[in-house]
Amino acid sequence: MTEADLVLGMLLAAGFALLGALITYGNVRQARALRALEEAWRDWAERDLQLKRERERRSLQAPPDPQAYLNRIARSLLGREAVRWERTEEGFAGDGLLLSPLPPEAVEGRGFREAARVDALAFEDAWVAETLSLMHAGVPEPRRWRLYVRQRPGRLPRPLARVWS
Repeated sequence: MTEADLVLGMLLAAGFALLGALITYGNVRQARALRALEEAWRDWAERDLQLKRERERRSLQAPPDPQAYLNRIARSLLGREAVRWERTEEGFAGDGLLLSPLPPEAVEGRGFREAARVDALAFEDAWVAETLSLMHAGVPEPRRWRLYVRQRPGRLPRPLARVWS
């Protein structure tokens, strides 16, 4: 092996090292650019979704038959319906049921216990909470509504009553 072969080998090794460093640098730059692009895309999508939700919220209207709408919510969550619903300060009350945005602590003293949270995923209507707020206060607000059941003093809950009776 001559000196020329040694120099040529070192030049090749240095060239491959330089090529590897340039490729690595390019990959880092490209990854940084992709992260910035992804962040910009995510920000745009969130803003677009907020605009669309606000547009939908402004065009929201109360259902034509409020009694049927409230019964559909109660039926899908508890399997029960109320003969007549009344609008109260707490929300909507009917036949031992209370549909309200109040937290459980505020309702427990009135003889109710929380039965279910009203979640939009359980209904065809994607704006259940806003629709209930519109029906109650006249303004569609995103609130967390809950369905409460009146507690009967001295009685076992239904599943235990079947076992112990």
